Amino acid sequence: MHGDRSAIGTTGDFRESLLNLGEFRFKHFTLFHNQDSFSVGTDAMVLGALVQGPDHGRILDAGAGSGVLGLMAAQKFSSSHVDCIEIDEKAFLECQENLRKSPFQGRIHAIHSNLLDFQSEELYTTIITNPPYYCSDNFSSPRNQREKHLNSEELHRWFMRCYQLLAPHGTLWFIVPTSSKETVELIFKRFEMHILREINVQNQHGITVRMVYGITQQAIKKESSILKLRNIDGTYSNDYLDLTAEFHATGIDK
Repeated sequence: MHGDRSAIGTTGDFRESLLNLGEFRFKHFTLFHNQDSFSVGTDAMVLGALVQGPDHGRILDAGAGSGVLGLMAAQKFSSSHVDCIEIDEKAFLECQENLRKSPFQGRIHAIHSNLLDFQSEELYTTIITNPPYYCSDNFSSPRNQREKHLNSEELHRWFMRCYQLLAPHGTLWFIVPTSSKETVELIFKRFEMHILREINVQNQHGITVRMVYGITQQAIKKESSILKLRNIDGTYSNDYLDLTAEFHATGIDK
């Protein structure tokens, strides 16, 4: 799992649990390991909670990190099979252990592979990805270069592979910062994909800082909506609390 933390940041409860306690308990599963994966943040919570799809399909978490999006999907879609693919070896091992200790272990699996090289005998009805969308050449480490920095051509290949792995009536769900909005919209227009859902994720000042998309090969009327994360005083909005209520183990109020 990848993402830009600059505009939304990591949920405070997540940061304290993951760094001080070494694990974070969701309502129905636990992340036991997250040291070699990027921190679980609001991006993951929002994307995982917004995903829609059939409850009897095949789901792919593309770029899984700790496996949080795959685990959220396994909780949400109780009759689905979930694959979590991760290229980084240490992150893959963390993901594998988190999945193994989850209550969904019989139908969720970790795969150590580069998404671009990954082959599957069956297509997926739902693909979820928090892609590496820093389109720059400012690499702070080889790991960040591989997992967090892609130029437009590489990002195009990432989405093309997701498109190739998607079933004809399937849906690809992803979150991007607004700075990448035009780039990704051009990419999936080239694939003749259509927007099923478009959610403008806003900060406490009413500024859109993220876009969540559900896109499909089927021509369909687009649904647009707004999700405001925080109130003007910095507390989480009721919309965000309601959206994530089935995942947080305890209530949050800030």
